[in-house]
Amino acid sequence: INAEYMGYTPQYRDRWFAVVFAVQLLSTFIAAIAALVKEPQLLEVERGLKYSHLVGLMFLCAVLALAVGIFWLLIMRKLAFIFIWAAALIHAVLGSVLAIVSFVKGYPGGGILLLAMVAGTVVWTVAVKERIEFASLLLENACSILLLYPRILLVACMGLVTQLVYVCLWGLVVRMVYSSGSDGWMALLVLLFFWTTQTIQNVVHASTCGVVATWYFLPENAPADPTSDCLSRSLTYSFGSICFGSLASAIARALEELFRPSVRRHTFVGECMICVMHWLERFLEYFNIYALTQVAVYGKSYAHAARDAAMLLQTCGIRAVINDSLINSLLAIVCGSSSFVIASVIALAYQSAATFFLGFLASFVVIGTLTSLVSSSVIAIFVCYAEEPDVLRVANGLLFDRIGRAVDNASRTPLS
Repeated sequence: INAEYMGYTPQYRDRWFAVVFAVQLLSTFIAAIAALVKEPQLLEVERGLKYSHLVGLMFLCAVLALAVGIFWLLIMRKLAFIFIWAAALIHAVLGSVLAIVSFVKGYPGGGILLLAMVAGTVVWTVAVKERIEFASLLLENACSILLLYPRILLVACMGLVTQLVYVCLWGLVVRMVYSSGSDGWMALLVLLFFWTTQTIQNVVHASTCGVVATWYFLPENAPADPTSDCLSRSLTYSFGSICFGSLASAIARALEELFRPSVRRHTFVGECMICVMHWLERFLEYFNIYALTQVAVYGKSYAHAARDAAMLLQTCGIRAVINDSLINSLLAIVCGSSSFVIASVIALAYQSAATFFLGFLASFVVIGTLTSLVSSSVIAIFVCYAEEPDVLRVANGLLFDRIGRAVDNASRTPLS
């Protein structure tokens, strides 16, 4: 966002991580070309498959999913409070139905576990009910921002295409390395895969946070659409920091995937090790989102952003976790149910079960991309308000008062 307003001079942060990332990406591209030169049959496809029909089907599902996703943005902008409550109710009802089915089918252990999960959902919802108003305000404004600046959807689509191209190139390299039996190179390729894909995703996240920060700090002086400026900053000044943060998360993810097969399964110690590694990766990924939000909003280096994110989560961590839990539960239901409906319609139209899975996959990816933008926007608003609430008082006094009342109500709950 506007550097002069924020009081800092734009600088290239963590530039060496950007250099290393560029080198490994170029190396992957060169290796993929070498694999094609060595084995041109890698591009051969099975005869008889109508790929034109497949592409047309995927495109149709993507268009329908985009329309449904925008429809959900319009609805959640007005009815976020009701939808968050509805998501909690759906979780409880669905869990109860599955528990009954488990008992009927003769699986009492599964039924008891599901009932315990339903009870936990009910207790959790009752405990945080006063915080739903605050979460709904963040969700309403996040949806409004995405509808106000729709070009951020184009950035997300570009990120999807970039990931798809990279996965194809990476797959060619993997096939070549696998045929040579180089296990050490395979481990490195797994790390590079997670680093690259997470970097692309985090560029989209940082660009979204930059747009939200512009809306928050510069409501009167903001450009007509700051998306291109925010994307440019994410790919230049902040790109090294994004690569740095993505690498930290990618290392944890790669270690989990590499050690999972070697850990003895079906033993207590093995299961505990896998569980610890999984939750460590989840924690780093969650922390990374807030650190990279600081990078996007304030142009900090990753180390500086990580320290500030840690301080923020120490003071507002419970509130952040509750907000993310409430909103992400709703977004998961929106994504899953919408994808299921679209896939069912496509399957009925084509009279083919295979089209259901393809339609569900395409719809889930598109709607999941939209919901990830909503989640990034919510986190950005939360960080901006937690760091500098007085800015909102001047820029939007009505919203400031509404959030203030919601925060006061939430402070009287046990989880304050």
